[in-house]
Amino acid sequence: MAKSVLIVEDNIEMREYLKAVLEGYNILEASNGQEALSLMSEQTEIEAIVTDYMMPEMDGEEFVKKLKQAGVKIPIIMITARLDVKSRLDMLRLGVDDYLNKPFMEEELLLRLRNCIKNYREANVFNKTLRPNEPTEEQNKLVDSARTLITENIDNAYFGVAQLSEELRVSERTLHRNIKKETGLSPNQMIRELKLLHVRNLVEENRYSSLQELALSVGFSNGTYLNQLYTERFGVSIQEAQY
Repeated sequence: MAKSVLIVEDNIEMREYLKAVLEGYNILEASNGQEALSLMSEQTEIEAIVTDYMMPEMDGEEFVKKLKQAGVKIPIIMITARLDVKSRLDMLRLGVDDYLNKPFMEEELLLRLRNCIKNYREANVFNKTLRPNEPTEEQNKLVDSARTLITENIDNAYFGVAQLSEELRVSERTLHRNIKKETGLSPNQMIRELKLLHVRNLVEENRYSSLQELALSVGFSNGTYLNQLYTERFGVSIQEAQY
């Protein structure tokens, strides 16, 4: 049985629109978080979730919290009309893999969904190479600490995997194994991902004056290269993202 994408959205017109955009996927749908949880108790072949933030009965925030508490590991993309930086950071802290502001470009959603699914598939493949009884109790704590350290050093061009493993007091091999298992990304990819998410916040808040300034804010020396990475990750260039 092919795996599906679960759309959680209370607005019927928006739900139909999302179904049309994601027509290449098998679609399951729910009108709120509570309905989605009930559906998920019966459906195990769900590969990704696209959920609205504001919904009746159980909103997107509570829905994601319930999933995380239950240990569900499925990529989640949150769709929201909330534009402030705090709300975006809160969503990422919740554990969503990505978010989209309304309105958004169709290709942007498709690209982000493909990236999320790809990362989780790679994580699953990697996990199968580990010993079944390998301890993972400290894994989440290590990855969370890594995210914090990367964020604190977001503008440091010299902060890489070696510095990260040294700060965490683990070997680079252990760091790679745990981050890859949890996120599907290598430590280098995770560093780049967090840098790009930070850039996106700055772009959406229009808090920069040039590509070069943006590049320096995340430890890159070349604005053109940053723009290339941004376009590959989010499906639009930095200039296009402003409109």
